[in-house]
Amino acid sequence: MTVEDSCAFVAEMEGGAQASIHVSGAARSSNYRGLDIFGSDGMLRLLIDRKAPGGVPGRLWGAQGSGAVPQPIPIPERLTQGSERSAPERAPAEFIFATLTRRFAEWIRTGEAAVPSFREGFEAQKVLDALLKSAAEECWVRVA
Repeated sequence: MTVEDSCAFVAEMEGGAQASIHVSGAARSSNYRGLDIFGSDGMLRLLIDRKAPGGVPGRLWGAQGSGAVPQPIPIPERLTQGSERSAPERAPAEFIFATLTRRFAEWIRTGEAAVPSFREGFEAQKVLDALLKSAAEECWVRVA
């Protein structure tokens, strides 16, 4: 059995924005996760290192304007509810599970649709399927 442990791809978004994405699980001893987003007038950087104090919620930086130096940005508490900071090695999985469970329970209680929903999961799967097709056929694949 073979398990893919790395994926890299480029994408063009509907509005014309370009993305370069690399996901890897090859370096298992590292618990670092990062996300950089660059726009025409600014940038955001999210860093999560489960071995670092706080693991989740991680750290967020942003800069706006040409040549601006990234500055720390506080992450709102509403986005970190359910994170367990006393056990950083378990925090990401438990945080995600707690958040999804809380939103699902609110959906049942209020009738207001939860986000992410099964629909978002389906849309994510369409992207993964398009990546496989693109690699096999060596061409761009439109995700509708």
